[in-house]
Amino acid sequence: MIADILTLFRVVITFIIFGLAISGSHNLTLFVVLALIAWTTDNLDGWFARRSEKYGKLAHLDFAADITLVISCFFFIISLGYYSTQFFVVYAIVLITTAFVVGSKALIISFELPLLLLILRAIYKEAPSLILLILLWAIISLILHYGRFKRGIAEYKEGIKEIFRGFTRR
Repeated sequence: MIADILTLFRVVITFIIFGLAISGSHNLTLFVVLALIAWTTDNLDGWFARRSEKYGKLAHLDFAADITLVISCFFFIISLGYYSTQFFVVYAIVLITTAFVVGSKALIISFELPLLLLILRAIYKEAPSLILLILLWAIISLILHYGRFKRGIAEYKEGIKEIFRGFTRR
């Protein structure tokens, strides 16, 4: 199935980004292009799965692949010297623990968002012109997937409400 191939491709790109960080490659343009390709595969695998009305064997790994991609992107930015390794380790542990222990997709997304913003900040400081490429990609992606985006926002809000309901029941 095409969705599975795209998910697997995203995982491969994630490891390439980790490899770039570990090797000390500071090719920010390559990093941004790889990250945008990976996020595009994330958009496309869901689209293909919904169109075929059949989820592949790797569908259960999709969200974990997303988390790993965010962590690998942040790790690359750490390798550029923008943030401390200790911060990365603590944040990654919190994110992964939240994913496995709490399991709330909304809470996990809440932990991912600051990392994504820190990544964008570092890219902007290093190469402001690359932010234009990222914004263009984001606008096109939003236009093409607007309905899914709206449903995702509604699911996120409901997930956050559910977390707070759980706290108030105790």
